[in-house]
Amino acid sequence: MESNKPGKTCEQRIDKQLEGRLREIRENPEEAQETLLSVEKSLTFKLCLSWGGPADYFELDWCPESKAWTGARYLFQDWFDGASREMSAEVAEEIADLFGIYPEAG
Repeated sequence: MESNKPGKTCEQRIDKQLEGRLREIRENPEEAQETLLSVEKSLTFKLCLSWGGPADYFELDWCPESKAWTGARYLFQDWFDGASREMSAEVAEEIADLFGIYPEAG
């Protein structure tokens, strides 16, 4: 894996990092399984506000095990372009409450 070199952002490093991870897993899947830190189940709720060009929506992440919101994203996409912003679990809960989304209710 490539270490964090001064001046390189994660965006600049991610393709090489992904390539290295996939190579490691494919070459030695047993070791990859043994060194896996965790497998976490989450449920994502997508709240589409508009579609086409531009489109925007929220993604709210719910953890069934802890019965809590774990985070959210706001995504804005126009033709051949897009951007997203991460949001806290508190904001995810606020948005879920505003739209009446209560996963623990079944």
